[in-house]
Amino acid sequence: MATSTSVTNQSLVPAFGPVHFTPRNVDYFPLLISLILISLASISLLFTIFHELRIISKLKRIILRKDI
Repeated sequence: MATSTSVTNQSLVPAFGPVHFTPRNVDYFPLLISLILISLASISLLFTIFHELRIISKLKRIILRKDI
């Protein structure tokens, strides 16, 4: 069970960290970095897929031209 310690303004502060998460005690920086890295990875993956599809379509055109 979490105990509380008293501070000078007589408000109770939990001894084992915050009980309720508020915007003041949540660090959003790791979440922001994670979201940026995930979005960069997904953009890179989409670019790679479209680039591969372009190469495949060019190869199909070359193969079809040679068949005729």
